[in-house]
Amino acid sequence: MSILPGSHLVAGTPIAERLGIPENERIVVRSRVRYIGPGLDQPANEPESLADSYYAYNLVKDTGIMEPDSVNTAQVLADLRCPMRDHVDELTPRIASRQETDRLNLAGVMAVLEVVRTTLTTSGKPVLVLHQIRPGNGSKSSTTWATAMPERPVLAARLAVKSDTERVIELRAESERWLAKRGIQQWTARWDEIGREKIRRNIANRETWVFEDDGEAIAAVTLNARPDLDFWDLDADGPALYLYKLLLARDRAGEGLGADIVNWSVDQAARRGFPWLRLDVCRTNKGLQRYYREQGFDHVRSVDVKGRDSGACFQRRAAPTPVENIIEWSAEADV
Repeated sequence: MSILPGSHLVAGTPIAERLGIPENERIVVRSRVRYIGPGLDQPANEPESLADSYYAYNLVKDTGIMEPDSVNTAQVLADLRCPMRDHVDELTPRIASRQETDRLNLAGVMAVLEVVRTTLTTSGKPVLVLHQIRPGNGSKSSTTWATAMPERPVLAARLAVKSDTERVIELRAESERWLAKRGIQQWTARWDEIGREKIRRNIANRETWVFEDDGEAIAAVTLNARPDLDFWDLDADGPALYLYKLLLARDRAGEGLGADIVNWSVDQAARRGFPWLRLDVCRTNKGLQRYYREQGFDHVRSVDVKGRDSGACFQRRAAPTPVENIIEWSAEADV
């Protein structure tokens, strides 16, 4: 982390101008090299990009952005009443400088893509400028490089209130219909009213979170410390945070938002002092079991309980897991 004058140039333009502040004001820059690795069990060792993030010093001087540790930028800016919403990109393919060649381990004369991303708040105020250098092979166009950096929407997470009940029930109904069309016997009609009553109770107990995109609730999840005693043993298994009913609007599937919410839940478990995030899923839904394995969960056991479809038990070690595109809000009233 460094403090620089606002006259510092990024791609030929003073950073103060890009942030919409006077040029005599100071700015903060967090610089890093991002690495990728050869495999899951080996450390990342190949430079993937150079990335500098610039902020107005007067805005972030009393926040975690001033510390060297990893920080959830979206959450910090939201707490400052500057929630991130849109961005404007400038893409410039060019030949790498000598310094960029050395830092990125490039061989010979190489093309790079210079990206300057200005992030705007919901009111259109610039609050963050990301300056990134990404290596190329000399043949890729800027369009290809641009689409190689997908962006997820920023979701606002908050505890569900009574007025969210029908929306959460509808998200569950969407999942029921989607599963039924695929012949998956899970959340079927025989659990209809039982499931809805559980949703009402979880919301009343302040255990259900909703995730909004531009004011619309598109997902929900329930987190609590109460295991399903048909599948988990309090004494033998020990304490954990339990994830129930991860629901996502079907028209938002494929955007990676489910994985974001899972990672956010892992972070919640760590923040609350639990060693594990646990869940149970339908024993016959092999696709869902594979999904959670891909999200870093280990299969603990499968339990066959008469009258229960669930019973495949999974857990993932709790650890600080910042999710840049999820910010936390407080509901103003339970209406």
